[in-house]
This record gives sequence, C-alpha cells and structure tokens, in this order.
Amino acid sequence: MKKFLTLVLLTAASLQVEATPLNWTDWTSVTQASGVNPATATGTIDLNGSTIGVTLTNTSNFSVWHLGGGANPHGPVWSGSAYTNGDVDNAPVSEFIGFGLAGAVSVTFDQAVSGVYVAMNSWENQSVNFGEAITVDSSGPGNFGGTGVYTSYVNGEGFTTGGNPSGNWHGVVELSGSRTGFSPTHNTENWHGLTVGIASEVPAPATIGLFGIALLALRVVGRRSSTPKTS
Repeated sequence: MKKFLTLVLLTAASLQVEATPLNWTDWTSVTQASGVNPATATGTIDLNGSTIGVTLTNTSNFSVWHLGGGANPHGPVWSGSAYTNGDVDNAPVSEFIGFGLAGAVSVTFDQAVSGVYVAMNSWENQSVNFGEAITVDSSGPGNFGGTGVYTSYVNGEGFTTGGNPSGNWHGVVELSGSRTGFSPTHNTENWHGLTVGIASEVPAPATIGLFGIALLALRVVGRRSSTPKTS
C-alpha cells in the first residue's frame, strides 16, 4: 500500500505543472482627437460563453494600434518566446494598443473578472507602475529585440527597463484577485504596446488527470480498509 500511495503522489506532482489558456481582447475601435488629448480604445473578450466589455483610456494619444485581427501591418509584434515561457499557454495573435507619450492608462471591464494578464511588447527605457503588487509571469526576447531583463520596484508594484536594444522589454504581467480594472503609468518612448487577456475557467487536462488519480487512490484505499483481515 505504501508503494502504491507513493506512486500516486509522484504522478500527481508531475501533473501539477500546467499551462494557462488565455482569452485575449478583440480590440474593435479607437477614438482620439488631434494633439495631446486623452484617447480611448474599446474591445471585448469572449470568456466561457460570456462577452466581457473592455475599455482602455490613456491620458495622451495612442501612437499606433492594430484592431480586428488579421495580418498586422506593424509586423509580428507578438512573436518570440517572451509571452509563453511562464504559465501562459498562448500569446496574443496580432491586436494591440500602442503608446508614445508618457501617461496614465486605465483599463476597465464591464463586470468583475479574475485571472487578468497584461501582455506588453517593446517597453524600452520605461518606469512602469501598476500601483499594486504584480507578478511578471514571463519575459524574454521579442520581435523588437531585447533580453527580457527588468528591475522590479522594491514594493513589487512595477519595474524599470533599460535602453535600446538590450532593454527593449517584452513579457506578460499577471494581476491577482477579482477586479473591474487596473491603472499603470508609463514613460515617453517611440512606441510601446499592450493587450489584455483573461484566463479561461476550463480546467486544463493536467488538472482533470490529477482529480482522476486522487479519486482512484481513495477508491483503492477504501476497498482495502473495508476488507476483513483473515488469520
């Protein structure tokens, strides 16, 4: 019995490492006036049969963006391993919102959500502050170079990146807890972009396998404990 339980525990531990599939924002519109004015982007996230409305505002104009999927005229901005070398299973495909001038970003959802991730590309010479504790899920080289190196703030609420080319940072930030939005700040730079994703609530195959093994172990232990001993 001890050998069997040990095998169950070792197998279960090997299955605990799993990827997180994300549903990324489908950005559908951008509204901004000429000059340095606040800008707004809107989109939706399809999550387990529901549609989550997403609104992003920035205190200064967007410098570049790509909406609605399809080939990105700015190149494969989400290529590289920077977005999937952590827990995230799938990188964004093509859509993003890009900033030039320094400002404050506000992203809001039309209902409370959890499992929020922010994919960020080409953040060079930046001092990024989310105003709350964050987790850098993954980072690394991207389509615009860089090494994925960053320096976290002491309070864990943001990070700084270096100059071009090695400091051109690409990666994914995870935000914890249930929320209706988040608000990072950023520096002036040619352009740096992001998009937003929410983790799917569907259990990954590894989780299902783990439950199955646990149920099997309980069943076997229950049978053995109920079998009378014979002298």
